[in-house]
Amino acid sequence: QCIFILMLRKVEFKDTEKNNHKPPIAAAIAYLELHFRESPDLQTVADHVHLNRNYFCSLFKEETGKTMVRYVNDLKLSYSRNLLKSTNISITEICFNCGFNSFSNFIHEFKLKYGETPLQYRRNEKK
Repeated sequence: QCIFILMLRKVEFKDTEKNNHKPPIAAAIAYLELHFRESPDLQTVADHVHLNRNYFCSLFKEETGKTMVRYVNDLKLSYSRNLLKSTNISITEICFNCGFNSFSNFIHEFKLKYGETPLQYRRNEKK
């Protein structure tokens, strides 16, 4: 199962255009793609790319158009959508596997981004 999940991650994120970003942001994106399920905090990622936290925060937003928290949530949601499509893992398990700490927050964020709940998404994909 672990290998399958790692393969899903690679498929999902292979098209990320890290080359269009300044090197520290490209490195941060690569780090986030590997660690998004752990919900890394801003300071951890800023330290990883050797930038001051405030500078990293503004540079990340400038380069990606998103806050780092929004970027991480989008990675989690995208990964959850792949799992919903390609596995029969329960929605609750998917929620926590993707790094969400709250099931209700997962449902809310998923519906906000995709316009339907994870269950509705799964049902519509199986049709």
